Amino acid sequence: MTLATLLALCAYAGWFGAVAEALAPFVALAVSMVAAPAIAWATGGRYYLARKPRANWKLRATIECRVCQHAFEPEDMAFCPAYSAPICSLCCSLDARCHDLCKPGARLEAQIDAAVDAVAPRWLVAEGHSRLGTYLASSPCSLASSPSSSPSSTCRRPTAARSTSRSSGRRCGAPSSRC
Repeated sequence: MTLATLLALCAYAGWFGAVAEALAPFVALAVSMVAAPAIAWATGGRYYLARKPRANWKLRATIECRVCQHAFEPEDMAFCPAYSAPICSLCCSLDARCHDLCKPGARLEAQIDAAVDAVAPRWLVAEGHSRLGTYLASSPCSLASSPSSSPSSTCRRPTAARSTSRSSGRRCGAPSSRC
């Protein structure tokens, strides 16, 4: 998808000519339709399935989903550790209860942690996992001030003494571009 997006943006910018500029959405469609099977062929299908199917399921014609109670072919089913039972692919994609227990390391936070662990020193990673590090990473106004800004224009946390702006509904002491 990234490849299709990049090529479509280049086409839209006019890098491939006027015709490609006018047909940029179709460039994205064509590239994605060609790139997906090409990536599957180049990787040998290693990344096609998120989970390996169970061997004993191949002998059965259908398997009942624990969540929706409908019967599906074994190819459409996955074993869910949250339910300790098979569930269909639709219920798996719609269910938020399990937090991707079947795919450890697949959540965005885990991927970011792995990337930071690979490049940052261990002491910095340990500080990032502390309470202060977690607060600084999640606070939208923690690093909003720049060296050129005055103390009065930096973003501050709302207090009971400050009133909500009638026009924007903001409760912050900074201009709207800062919050």
